[in-house]
Amino acid sequence: MRRRTVLLGLSLTAVAGLGVLLWFMLFVDRLSEGELRGRVEQEVPLGATVDEIHAFLDEERLSGSGPYTASEASVLRDRGVAPDTAVVSASFRDTGPRWSPEEKNIAVYFLLGDDLRLDGIVLVTSRTFL
Repeated sequence: MRRRTVLLGLSLTAVAGLGVLLWFMLFVDRLSEGELRGRVEQEVPLGATVDEIHAFLDEERLSGSGPYTASEASVLRDRGVAPDTAVVSASFRDTGPRWSPEEKNIAVYFLLGDDLRLDGIVLVTSRTFL
């Protein structure tokens, strides 16, 4: 009787563990916007140069574009960024759940001041159904 109870307990624990694993695979993002914002703010402080921004992107194995002006990115105009603001951008691709029928990307826009030093960041999440 005791052996059956132990086996039942182990079986239920295994099923619960698989359920948690399945939940994470289906519904939890690999990289959230909040996690990315924290990582960027930690690695690329305000006042960073364009070279320092590109060095961070190189470490992340991303190719950044820019600097260019915000007028070239409608998503920044929609968020009230002045059109003459210099910008460096990159996109973190496929950051959503592993088994999702959509692809989630997070674009990072590094906003530069007149001295071409980091003045702020804007993150934009987009989703595309596969």
